[in-house]
Amino acid sequence: MGEIIRLEKVRKAFGRRDALDGLDLSVQQGKVVGLLGLNGSGKTTTMRIVAGLARPDAGRSRVFSVDPWGFSPAQRKRIGYLTERDYPFPEQTLDEAIALVDALHGGIDRDYVERLKELLGVRGDIHYTAFSRGNQRRFHLIVTLAHQPELLLLDDPAQGLDVAVRHDLVQGLLPLLERGKTTVLFSSHAFNDVERLAEQVVIVHQGRVVLHSALDELKERARQVLVPTGTVVDCGRVVRRHAGERCTLVDVDPERLAELKRAGSVLDDRGLTLEELFLEFAQRRREARVS
Repeated sequence: MGEIIRLEKVRKAFGRRDALDGLDLSVQQGKVVGLLGLNGSGKTTTMRIVAGLARPDAGRSRVFSVDPWGFSPAQRKRIGYLTERDYPFPEQTLDEAIALVDALHGGIDRDYVERLKELLGVRGDIHYTAFSRGNQRRFHLIVTLAHQPELLLLDDPAQGLDVAVRHDLVQGLLPLLERGKTTVLFSSHAFNDVERLAEQVVIVHQGRVVLHSALDELKERARQVLVPTGTVVDCGRVVRRHAGERCTLVDVDPERLAELKRAGSVLDDRGLTLEELFLEFAQRRREARVS
């Protein structure tokens, strides 16, 4: 499969604040990538650059092998982008919104759209403004998915929504992902959603990628270990050393870890959830900033 997204040393500032500070990112065709980071870490700016809605101050950005800032209308049609903002034409019904998508993109699969409407339980004859907040997000998701984009960008699609609505949004994505041809980059604060959808995880902090890994591999190679006081851990990359005798590691060598356990240099170890690992990275960066 080819590379769909490549960002190299991308920088973007707003006034004196650096939103992106040399960010590197590569996403292959057909992959589903979860983008994690604290508020202000650069996730939305990354999405907007990939979508061709913002231009880097420095660095190189390529989507479908071209600079997204110069996308042609035909290239823009290959992308679906669900932002944090409301649907831009709130006076429309869902059926009217779908008709607009059809006019812009041409030849949408009506059976597929009807399947999405049924799956997410959204009527086509009700105006956007008449829906609850949860149904408005469902509405917006259906419109974004209707033309079955090759690249789908989802900027925190379930922000502020309850668990049931988040579940429905995930279910609405599955028919598209089943085709295996759509590349997805999505940000979320809901770690369960990321673990259900993502094949790869990217953690962004202060405008840089600090981790990019396959999710399954990350779960296998991220461990929290308990060691005797003063022990140097040499079986993986230290994310954070806690006060006391615990260390959080990534890129763990399982064979080396087993050797250290047999020798008594590691007393115990356990896996981490994605949320725990993210918080470890976040805390390390806070401590580094303070020091």
